[in-house]
Amino acid sequence: MANLNNFIIKDKRFYYNQLFYDYLFNFGHLKDFYHYDYRSPASYHERAGQVLKNYNRGYRKRLAGALKKYNGELGAGQKTLKNIGKLSKENSLMVIGGQQPVFLGGPLFMIYKAITVIKLAACLKQELGVEVIPCFWNASDDSNISQVDHINLIGRNLKNISIKRLPENIRYSDLGLNQDQIDEIIDQLDRNLIPTDFKQSLVDFIGESLSCAEQNGKISFSKTFSSFMLKLFSRWGLVIIDPAMEEIKQLSSDLIEKDIDLGIKAGELIDDAGIRLKDGGYHAQLKNRGNYLNFFVTRDGNREKIKTDGRQYRWEGQIFSAGQIKEKFAGCMSDLSFNVVLRPIIQDSLFPVVATVCGPGEISYFAQLGPVYKLYGVQMPVIYPRFSATLIEKRVNKSLEKYGIDYRYIWEELGFIEKQVLKRHMDVDINRAVQDLNSKITENIEEAEKALSESLMNISSTFDRIKRNIDRETTVLGHKLYSQYKKQNQHIKKAVEKIKLNLLPHGNMQEREISVISYINKYDFRLIDEIYNEFRCFDFGHKMIEVE
Repeated sequence: MANLNNFIIKDKRFYYNQLFYDYLFNFGHLKDFYHYDYRSPASYHERAGQVLKNYNRGYRKRLAGALKKYNGELGAGQKTLKNIGKLSKENSLMVIGGQQPVFLGGPLFMIYKAITVIKLAACLKQELGVEVIPCFWNASDDSNISQVDHINLIGRNLKNISIKRLPENIRYSDLGLNQDQIDEIIDQLDRNLIPTDFKQSLVDFIGESLSCAEQNGKISFSKTFSSFMLKLFSRWGLVIIDPAMEEIKQLSSDLIEKDIDLGIKAGELIDDAGIRLKDGGYHAQLKNRGNYLNFFVTRDGNREKIKTDGRQYRWEGQIFSAGQIKEKFAGCMSDLSFNVVLRPIIQDSLFPVVATVCGPGEISYFAQLGPVYKLYGVQMPVIYPRFSATLIEKRVNKSLEKYGIDYRYIWEELGFIEKQVLKRHMDVDINRAVQDLNSKITENIEEAEKALSESLMNISSTFDRIKRNIDRETTVLGHKLYSQYKKQNQHIKKAVEKIKLNLLPHGNMQEREISVISYINKYDFRLIDEIYNEFRCFDFGHKMIEVE
């Protein structure tokens, strides 16, 4: 069992970009780009009232039935099924977070996002006095395989586990794994997970998640993620929403038609908001790369865009009118998938969403979506920042304390950190010793120069050259002494390398690189419960969590 302690750090380098940092700590600078102030309870009351008044009640039973079928087929627990049943009630709401379906749950931030969803739903249930259902949107419509086909495990080194032979540019919902690929995954895990008391139960858990996702004789890639998340968070009743569900596609048809009618208007609004962000000193997360509609059409497994000038629509080498393109897709909604602009709008029109849990990138692009929501006649929900953390294991924490390394130093170059540690742990201050030597030699030289100059000898240029040589030679001496000391203290170098490997792998935030599987293997599934307990609603900032 791991015991955790945490504290918040506000160093900007832990916050991805200036916009996300200001969203957390200087929201007043950005309030004009968002509909609600996520820090204020009044925002959630206002949003809840608006949703309960305007939400299409006819959607409730249809979506509840679809969610029950999908989650039930993946082995959902009773609490999840009970939560789905609450959707049928007229006064229930949802908190939703979403992400691409990443191999075996992906990096740690996916777990933090799900925990945020669950925690916020529980807090809002108490605050609002109505049922609030925690939901996770499995973005199976996406298709960037290189982002989701691997995980990193941390042991003595960073080890990459990946699925081999996956095709590119195919929707995740259309990807299937064969038995050879499944066997290879299990074999890689068995070889690369360090031996612990919890390893076998973890491997069994993963095997069960994979087997629950069988579809048409293969294992559905996107459903393995759904099954993994359902099992990992079963005690809290997390509900998985997958846009590949037929009911969601059918209920999205009106917004697809509206997107066709609006043509290029959404892109223009996104660009305008991007300009305002840049004027405010921020970056534009979304760019209108060409005049395309905000959904894709799947043909032969690949997603294709539809280009438009607002009057005509070009697809597969042909030109269509708005009416023709609508008719073309009327009977094949399952072939359509939503881009980053339309996906949240469809989510917030089909479901009674009080708040959406977002990471740094999503919060950045929501800053450009406010006018687009209005364009489609949908109101943006409260945008709540997901929890963020770095786990510091006991052995790493001991090294940090032993060598006096501040957490902020982990962002510095390896050589810089080593040098700082060496300075603090050397018996001799090399810098001081070299400077003293230089001063003494220079002092003797200057005394000799003075004595000779009194004899009217004009040799100042010679002495200047000697002093320059002394400066150069003492500098070289300092470097050689540091180099020699470092050779004698390789343990310091190795300790610093280990600290960076664990806290900043690949020079990136730990939560974006290392899989939760590594930590479950070391500390058992109870670690998830303990991380859950470390987070508090409306307690914002990156946490450094010490695992003792």
